[in-house]
Amino acid sequence: MANVRTSTEGARGCGYRKGGGLYLVSGRLSEPCPLLPIALDVCPTCHAGIKPSRSWTWIDGVAITHVTEHGTLEHRAVCVLQPGNVERLRRAGLIWIGERYYKTADDFTVEAARMGVSRRIPAVPRDFELGTTWVLLAHRK
Repeated sequence: MANVRTSTEGARGCGYRKGGGLYLVSGRLSEPCPLLPIALDVCPTCHAGIKPSRSWTWIDGVAITHVTEHGTLEHRAVCVLQPGNVERLRRAGLIWIGERYYKTADDFTVEAARMGVSRRIPAVPRDFELGTTWVLLAHRK
């Protein structure tokens, strides 16, 4: 069962959280990865263009990643893009970060490192498992 909590915090690039809103929330980013960002120009499975969406999209995260052993021992312990870890991305959620509020992916990353990730959603996605489902974030730039 998901935890419900009430939060008070400063403004984010997209404004303040709204009372009664439902949010996907994580802690601060733990470790930068040299394999990120990944360009999302063409879908590797259907070869169509990848279009930004305002809603949750289930994707095969393994298909869009480039897995190779990389980073320090500490990084390897936490990075899902390591051989043997990436299967956890087989069915992952994809959420787009709005360019209106965050001009670049770096703008969002700086805020996420300081305040954690928070994304308002209309409902919990079907088959989403708290603590198990990976959520991938995308930005046009």
